[in-house]
Amino acid sequence: MIKFLKTTYLDNKVLILSFFVSILCYVAYIIFRGFGWDGDSFISASQYQKLIGSDLYGIIDGGAHPKIFTVLLFGIIYQLSGGFYILTIISILLNTLMITTIISWVRKEKGVWLIALVGILINIPWTKIVVNCDNPAFSLPFIIFGLFYISKDKIIEGTIYLVISSLFRSGSEFILVIIFIKQLFNLNIKNVIIIGFAIVLTAIHTYWGYLLIYPTKELFWELAWEFITTPANIAKYQYSYHAFIPYIVSIVIQLFYKYSILFIIPAILGGIKSVKNRSAIRYILLLPVASFLLPISSFIYGTEHTILETKHMGYTLLLPVLAAFSINNNMLNKFSAKSKNVFTIVILSLVIFFSAITGHIKHGDYETNVNGTGKIGWINLPMIKQDVKNTFSSNKINILTAYNYLTFALLDVGQYAYNIDIVRKVNELDFSTINQYNLIIIPKTWKIDLKIMSDLGYMKKSNNNNSCIYFILSDTVEYN
Repeated sequence: MIKFLKTTYLDNKVLILSFFVSILCYVAYIIFRGFGWDGDSFISASQYQKLIGSDLYGIIDGGAHPKIFTVLLFGIIYQLSGGFYILTIISILLNTLMITTIISWVRKEKGVWLIALVGILINIPWTKIVVNCDNPAFSLPFIIFGLFYISKDKIIEGTIYLVISSLFRSGSEFILVIIFIKQLFNLNIKNVIIIGFAIVLTAIHTYWGYLLIYPTKELFWELAWEFITTPANIAKYQYSYHAFIPYIVSIVIQLFYKYSILFIIPAILGGIKSVKNRSAIRYILLLPVASFLLPISSFIYGTEHTILETKHMGYTLLLPVLAAFSINNNMLNKFSAKSKNVFTIVILSLVIFFSAITGHIKHGDYETNVNGTGKIGWINLPMIKQDVKNTFSSNKINILTAYNYLTFALLDVGQYAYNIDIVRKVNELDFSTINQYNLIIIPKTWKIDLKIMSDLGYMKKSNNNNSCIYFILSDTVEYN
């Protein structure tokens, strides 16, 4: 492995340059925009508590289809570090390795690597997915790794990577089906069996994965989709060809977005050339196939909201890769090595500058701060966690929390909870039964009678940033 790494990457100046420029672009974007995470990052991490704690199994959460690798990675990172900063580093490194793999692939097939590199790095919607740690940033790189190995006829390695991708986010099983059919026609029985097993595994995870977190399909539907899917939408899209219209519209929007439109015609030319020459890069045409799950899901469940441009970025990443083959690489030999080096340095410097400027423009967009400010509010509850740990020792407790703190109650104190219930408004608090809860977390703006809570045996506390107050049912906690 070390020899392969050295031969393929460390001895190649272009790949080293691509690696560090990619990291610089992502870092520049974060520095000027600020750290931030997609809402699904929090939900996946909170589902980890439900996965490892059977007491919480099946209770309400923010609503997202469980993906086993996403739940485990996000949950473990949060529990170890109390945040997602490490996850951001992992996401950046993983996608930098993906970009380096693409550049290696393009150069091997005699494409203009600079076009591919620039095209991916100026794709700010994808950059945002990467630094936000949305799960496509973890699933798509493994699709690239899988297709790269399959193009080299390393079917087993490629299949493993595609399975990993599906366990981060479903979709690559459709690619596996295509590879399966090809191997079947080639009568390669060993590969057919291996890929067949991979398809079964990923299909089970895709169709029944909700059982990791929810006891029934009905409960999953109620908690994850029902609250944002209207009966009118279900009637329009479920088992109807209309389900494919939003998907097609999302593709058109993607392709004609300002970051992609420049590469459309070159990509068409490069794609035709690659297929005609039977270049191994043609396997990358399978990249968008992973998104076919979205219209199929809409067709089955009527969930139009799942089909957004940010849910599938394969088309936009495909364009600059194919565009790299629209120009004959031999034409560049007319220029001197010095001229090419100067041109490359200037272009890549501009790309890094572009990332910084865009980050500045996007400042606040999905930015998440520990004090709860930002588009995606982050309410760390470490103080509450410490009080619960000190007060109740190893005992499981009942928790009541306002809906807007639910995910973070699961994240920070879920491991101590026997049950977590929610309340959406202050008038939903029932003081006749409220003392069944050992811990109550509500917004500071909710006005409740402190004397009633004191008479019931609760002690009032505030979290560090005072965005919420909490009450602990115990005589051992001092009044704050």
